Amino acid sequence: MNTKIFSIKLNSFLFILSLSMFISCKVHKISDESKEWQPYKKKDILIFKSSKGEFDTIWIKKVSFETAVNDNLSFNPNRFQTLSVTGEISLQRPYPLQRGLPIRRTFINMLSIYANDPDYLSLDFTKRLDTLRYSPTRVSIDELSKLEVESPRFKHNSFEIKSESSPVNPNLIYLTKYWWSKEYGYVRYEFSNGYYWELQQFIRDGKNILP
Repeated sequence: MNTKIFSIKLNSFLFILSLSMFISCKVHKISDESKEWQPYKKKDILIFKSSKGEFDTIWIKKVSFETAVNDNLSFNPNRFQTLSVTGEISLQRPYPLQRGLPIRRTFINMLSIYANDPDYLSLDFTKRLDTLRYSPTRVSIDELSKLEVESPRFKHNSFEIKSESSPVNPNLIYLTKYWWSKEYGYVRYEFSNGYYWELQQFIRDGKNILP
């Protein structure tokens, strides 16, 4: 009987302890202002044209929110929300499989927004099997708001965000800048050799919404 009572009390204690930990664990959420910097919706289609006349098509497949701890070793870690946009991109040079048809599309990370103090945007644009270098570029939402006001404008009210690429090899071709629009996202991105890609169409619900 005493053992049963002890077991009930122990379970009650563990439940209360777990509940208190859950309640006291702080969740840092992305602000509404920060969310406004993410322009994409699932099923959007983006068509880019390069300075060489090539075309890339990107299909937005997923816009998702996740929450992760900032310290796995902490007894009661804080949790931080992340917004991620992923999709598929057409390949300029489809590559063959051992069996079956060649692969003509591949997965692509578009961007992420991380809850923090302040929140920040990470441009994770990377193409698989591309010899050009794409480094993730992180900009705080505060800095984006400042750039939006102070920077010169390009097409579709976009402004320049310099890439964080810093190649060790001076002969390596690397990404130097993005032109980013709050309404349309990636408008243009440029490389160190003058090569660039520029947004031609932003298709939503079957219509090109670019002005």
